[in-house]
Amino acid sequence: MSMTNRFLRRIRWICVLCLFVFFNACTKQADRIDPPRAYTEVVEKLRACIEYQMEDKGLPSFSMVLVDDQDIIWAEGFGLEDPETGKSATAQTVYRIGSVSKLFTDIAIMQLVERGEIDLDTLITTYLPDFQPRNPYNRPITLRQLMSHRSGLLREPLVGNYFDDTEPSLAQTVESIANSELVYEPETKIKYSNAGIAVVGYTLEYLKDRPFASYLKEAVLNPMGLKNSAFEPTPFVERNL
Repeated sequence: MSMTNRFLRRIRWICVLCLFVFFNACTKQADRIDPPRAYTEVVEKLRACIEYQMEDKGLPSFSMVLVDDQDIIWAEGFGLEDPETGKSATAQTVYRIGSVSKLFTDIAIMQLVERGEIDLDTLITTYLPDFQPRNPYNRPITLRQLMSHRSGLLREPLVGNYFDDTEPSLAQTVESIANSELVYEPETKIKYSNAGIAVVGYTLEYLKDRPFASYLKEAVLNPMGLKNSAFEPTPFVERNL
């Protein structure tokens, strides 16, 4: 198999990791990084694919970074970062990561598990005494279930859901779930739930007695070197979003 084909096969699934939580595409702080000659064919094919998808899906911008081990091979922006001003997208354009942020919430929880501060299989009411959704089943909710979409909670919280642009607090979001009824028995099946991960995030906030966003930045993002990533707007984010 040629180097081009090997990379293209890997890139099919690696690309989805290229957009980060309010992500800056390249830690070298360069608007663009051109590839070495050995990667020219790969990058040409990727450019063609990106341009096709942007036209086909009507995407205003796209930023790409290709990493091999610890080296940034290529970084480039496509389209417009700000259509109103005509500002071009670059490798530093910021995007929302969406649901991949769940993984970082889970990382913060697992750090506490490793330190022996919490147990994934303890009842969630051990950590959030007031969180008691109506549960007609003889099986309690745990952090493990919430983190793996097996808790039985509804998909979207009533407040702070995917379509709610009022920006409620995490506490308000979880409070809106507390009186809901489980849609299936915990652990009996997998059902994607933004409500569930909201409870996981609030568990961190409640136990650490500090805002979720600032705790995640200190505990997870900063140690990983993701200095321009955040769960809330920062000056860098606002300039490049």
